[in-house]
Amino acid sequence: MEKAMLTFDKVNAHYGKIQALHDVSLHINQGEIVTLIGANGAGKTTTFRMLCGLLAPSGGEIEVVGWDLREAKAEVRAEIGYVAQKFSLYDRLTVEQNLRYFGRSYGFWGPRLTRRVAEAMRGYGLSAYRRMPAKSLPVGAKRDLSIACALLHHPKI
Repeated sequence: MEKAMLTFDKVNAHYGKIQALHDVSLHINQGEIVTLIGANGAGKTTTFRMLCGLLAPSGGEIEVVGWDLREAKAEVRAEIGYVAQKFSLYDRLTVEQNLRYFGRSYGFWGPRLTRRVAEAMRGYGLSAYRRMPAKSLPVGAKRDLSIACALLHHPKI
């Protein structure tokens, strides 16, 4: 049996007395695409926050690419590319500055960072917007920049 890229095993989440997740188990293998759907308050955002290491589960275990989320948050974050519904860009920074900022936060410097930024601008059609502040971008270009920033480090998930 193939080792799962992502495993939630009987995960629980509480916000005070409110239970957001109850015994959620999820196993996702490489190459699988999974969609979380549900009404507001169903636990979708809580699940993603846990996956990214931003929120600790109240119970259960989460493993991402072989790392136990409780013990290796930095290692897990290095393996994940996540684009929030509300774009997480720095409005005053240009397209290139946003890409360079995110690249540095993933540990890229010098020529390697320059290559990754150039690759992202070409690959996501952002070259024409290179010097434009993120707040001035058309919505589609903002989406593309958000995706480019999230995938700049070539994450496994």
